[in-house]
Amino acid sequence: MKILVLQLARLGDILQTWPTVRALSRDGHEVSLAVRPRFKAAVEGMDSVRNVHFFETRQYLEPIFNPQLGGVPEAMRQLDRFFETIVNEHYDMVINLSFSSLSSWICHELECRSGGQILVKGYSRYSDGVLGIPDDTSAYFYAQVGVGRPNRIPITHLFAAIAGADLVEADWARPTFLKTESRPPEGGYPNVLMHIGASEGHKSFSSRDWIAVLSQALQRTSALGEPVRFGLVGSAEEAERGEAIASELSDFGNRVVSYVGRTTFKELWLLAHRADVILGGDSVMAQMAPLVGVPMLNMSTPTVSHWETGPLSHGSRIIVVDGDPATDPMTCERISSELTAMLTHSEMSIADRVVGGPIEALSEIEQTDIWLLVKAIYMGGAWPVRPELEPLWKAWSDLADIEEEQTRVLLSGRGERRAIAELLNQIDGITEGLAAESPWAAVLADWWKTERLRVPPGTIEETSHRFLDINRQLKNALQNLRLEHGVNDDGPLVEL
Repeated sequence: MKILVLQLARLGDILQTWPTVRALSRDGHEVSLAVRPRFKAAVEGMDSVRNVHFFETRQYLEPIFNPQLGGVPEAMRQLDRFFETIVNEHYDMVINLSFSSLSSWICHELECRSGGQILVKGYSRYSDGVLGIPDDTSAYFYAQVGVGRPNRIPITHLFAAIAGADLVEADWARPTFLKTESRPPEGGYPNVLMHIGASEGHKSFSSRDWIAVLSQALQRTSALGEPVRFGLVGSAEEAERGEAIASELSDFGNRVVSYVGRTTFKELWLLAHRADVILGGDSVMAQMAPLVGVPMLNMSTPTVSHWETGPLSHGSRIIVVDGDPATDPMTCERISSELTAMLTHSEMSIADRVVGGPIEALSEIEQTDIWLLVKAIYMGGAWPVRPELEPLWKAWSDLADIEEEQTRVLLSGRGERRAIAELLNQIDGITEGLAAESPWAAVLADWWKTERLRVPPGTIEETSHRFLDINRQLKNALQNLRLEHGVNDDGPLVEL
């Protein structure tokens, strides 16, 4: 099959797409990729890609804001050229791994231009322009993935599930250009590669924080025999900051070297590949680490989900830092202790999480009640019971009964449609209020709202029957939540 994978997000998302592309290629498919040109460096060395298309966002938008460049007609001409290029390739399938509004419209346009010949997986649009979520994994992503939500499945694995690809560890492999030796940097390769930045400010730490962490780590690793060297990396915009951090630690000699802003993406790959440990916040290095097989000590924060985007390489460790390391000596001590343990290959750990590897079994994941609820909804199994929520489940079940009754009245033609529609809207509002009472209720409500959103355009009869089916599944779930160790006889509500 000829497949186009659409990935219009940033560097880290593209790197998380690598295993899926490799798995599809391994299964015999001819795979191409569409990315934004700004992030083309993340595609270099991906040996499983036949062709790379670039979605030139700037080229399409500039004429709109500058009439001298041709205005809207020129923008449409440029965009039309992109679509025609894709359609003329005669792809059998487009797999959208971008999860954005823009990407859904792109997929919808490709479906239309191909006369329905291109099968789309991932976000698209229905004929009336409403967001279309055709597959269950994309529905799971829409409902349960994100900071503050209970998802425990890595984004990399969700990408593969949408594509219908079964991952094996070999799908995490280094870029082809790392298979040949390159000239080492002056002074040799650093033992610890430390990324001082991130794509967003809330994912990283201040220079003061990094100096505190490094100072403690340098002191602790001084007793390991040969000096442990730290290499700082980051973007060109952070070059001055990197030099300032290294300068503050000059008392430790040449053990801290700043490569910040001085490396190409290829050279960054090489430094990561030759490191013993990678240290950093939630950044692109977390996605590079498993591809080069190097463990990472990930200093995560409560503002991200390390379950989704944290490192997957064997032996990676995650410490959730809630505060400023510079003002918290205990945090610095904890990080330096964990780093030393990783450098000496000690299995002892005080980290919040130790990663079992790229293919980590769900059974190894933290089994919280809320995660058990997610598993029951999407994968089947026992339903967690929380007796204190019984009044909430009872009230929601009563509302579901009213909704079913009113929908059946609507189908029978006996009721006044506008009055019934207003009543059903009120029920929706009350239900959302109940869901706000508990994170467990929110999980079920997010599933319920997403499934209703997935109902395609149709006649009142078709739409009503789909809503009745969702209502039946909701009541089944509510019944199970009111039974100790309840088991849904019909299996999961949405099977991943």
